[in-house]
Amino acid sequence: MDGHFDGNSIIVELEVNSPISKKVKQTLPFKIDTGFTNDLCITYKEAFPLALTLVGIQDYQIADGSSVQWFECLGLITSGSKQIPAVVSVRPSGSLLMGISLMRKLSSKLEIDFTNQKVHFSRLKRHT
Repeated sequence: MDGHFDGNSIIVELEVNSPISKKVKQTLPFKIDTGFTNDLCITYKEAFPLALTLVGIQDYQIADGSSVQWFECLGLITSGSKQIPAVVSVRPSGSLLMGISLMRKLSSKLEIDFTNQKVHFSRLKRHT
């Protein structure tokens, strides 16, 4: 999986799928945010058409130190031929974020070439 630079941000396109309907899916541009510890964060605009499963509300402390509450939903991410369960935080507005937790679930190595402005995720083989 490859990403790209958008100014000082790194963007990766991910397919988000509804957990209740195989026909409902959307490919969205996510900003990689190593300070965001959950899987994904999207806005109401993207979330409602995806028919994600609401599981609760979560308190977060964001970068400016303030506290917020966001909806927590379950969705699926398509990675190659596999679908991976993902926790999706849903907020009123803001950037779409891909967090550290999803990168771990994808078993990925993230390579960033700042000189040539290239980004690549390579799948790691798990050692047993």
